[in-house]
Amino acid sequence: MQSAPDKRMLDAIRNRLNLLQHVNAIHHMHLWSVDGEKHVLTARLEIDRMISAEEQIITKQEVNNRLTDFTLAHTTIEFEMPDESCRDG
Repeated sequence: MQSAPDKRMLDAIRNRLNLLQHVNAIHHMHLWSVDGEKHVLTARLEIDRMISAEEQIITKQEVNNRLTDFTLAHTTIEFEMPDESCRDG
C-alpha cells in the first residue's frame, strides 16, 4: 500500500536540494513509499540560468550526493531552464 513518508523527510530533502548551485526553485516535488521502507522521489528543479551540459552533469552528481543519506529506491529529477513553461502549470 502506497503512503507518504514523514513530512520531516520531505522538508529535509527540499532543504538539501535548495542549497544546490543554480537551483532557483523546486516544484512538483512528490515523495511516497510503496512499502514503508523504499521511497520514491520526483521533483522539478528550476535552474536560475542556462547551464551547459557539463554543468548539468555536475548538478546531477551533486543531487545524488545530497540524497545519499535518504532511503530512496528511485528518483526522477527534471531540470527546468529559465523562461521554460512548466507543462503542469
